[in-house]
Amino acid sequence: MKPLFVISFIVCLFFITTSAYSGPNHSSACRLDADYTSHSYENIVSDIDIETHAVTYVNDKMYVAVVAQNVSNLDTYQVEIHFDPESLTFIGGHEAVPFSGIDNILTRCGGNTIGFQAVENDPGIITMANALVGNNTSEAPEGSGIIGILGFVVKKQTATDLILKNVFFMDSTGSKDTITKVSGIQLNE
Repeated sequence: MKPLFVISFIVCLFFITTSAYSGPNHSSACRLDADYTSHSYENIVSDIDIETHAVTYVNDKMYVAVVAQNVSNLDTYQVEIHFDPESLTFIGGHEAVPFSGIDNILTRCGGNTIGFQAVENDPGIITMANALVGNNTSEAPEGSGIIGILGFVVKKQTATDLILKNVFFMDSTGSKDTITKVSGIQLNE
C-alpha cells in the first residue's frame, strides 16, 4: 500500500508543479493569415478569418499577417517564420498598417512598443519580435489580433509553405510560454 501512495504523491506533485510553471498564454495560438485584410479575429483560438492557402504568381507582392490568438496579459513575443528563399523574397515587416485600419494587438490598450523587428538573418528564416515598454498589466492586451505584417515577392510559382516555429509569448509578470498551437500557409498547393 505504501508504494502506491508514494507513486500517487509523486504523480500529483508533478501535475501541480507543471501547471505552476504554465503562464497565462499556455493555451494561446499563433497563426499566419494569407489575407491580412480580413482581420475580425475572435478572442478565442478559431479558424474564422484565417486563410491558410493562397495562389500566387511570379512577381506578386504578398502580405501575410502574423496573428496571436487567445492571449492574456501579452507583453512580449518572439516568432520565427520559415520559408523557401528560392520561391519567395522577404521585403520587410510592419508592426501595423494604420491607414488600412490594421493595428497591432500590443497597442490595443494604449501601450507603446519598444520597436518591432522582423529580420532575415539566415536565408529563409525571419525572426520577428516586439514588446511593450514597461510592465504595466493595464496596457497588456487580451484576446486575438495581429502582431505583425510580413511582405514577400514571389520568385517562383511553386508549391511552398510558410511555417511558424519557436513561438514564445510573455506576459507583463515575466511568465513565458512556448506556443505550440501554430499554423502556417500553403502557397500554390
